[in-house]
Amino acid sequence: MILFYLLVVVFQCLVLLNLIISIIGETYGQVKENFDIIDLKERIDMLLELNEEGYIMRQINNWCRQRIARLFRRNALTHEVAAYRNPQSKLGDRFMLVVEKFDGNSDSAVTIKDVKDKLNEMKKELNSKLEGEVDTLKNEIGSVKNEIDSLKKVMNSKLEGEIASLKSEVENKISSSEARIVNNLRVIIQDMFSEVAEVKLKK
Repeated sequence: MILFYLLVVVFQCLVLLNLIISIIGETYGQVKENFDIIDLKERIDMLLELNEEGYIMRQINNWCRQRIARLFRRNALTHEVAAYRNPQSKLGDRFMLVVEKFDGNSDSAVTIKDVKDKLNEMKKELNSKLEGEVDTLKNEIGSVKNEIDSLKKVMNSKLEGEIASLKSEVENKISSSEARIVNNLRVIIQDMFSEVAEVKLKK
């Protein structure tokens, strides 16, 4: 039992490790296949986030400017009052704004033009596949039409043969019936003449 337990534990660990490796490999392949689109999406999300942050920062900047303007006004009033009271004092407050330019270029940068080119290539591939499918369907339809035409010809020939045979049979039957009627009429006429001749002899 201990040996069986150890074998089960070892095989279970191996199976689970293989399962994890296969899942990781499949996920990595999907991410690598769609890396350009995912990268572009992330960059767009970053730009939108930066734009939103910029809007918030502009709002904060406007609020700060208003507050600073109010402080300046108060300080200007106080300095004017102080200068009026003490002419030797001067305004010495200074403000400096330092801005660093954002550089978003990198070696793996994906532009909208690259995505557009890839989409056009995919569109061309799909169009070529569709054209191939349409050509195969046209060929199949043409072969089906040819088969239908051949079947029509065979059926027409068979029908013409059957109609000709029926006509010949009907004509033969009609001719045989006419011959019988004529023979019967001849027999009746001969019987009538014979009866008339017997009546004449009797008289």
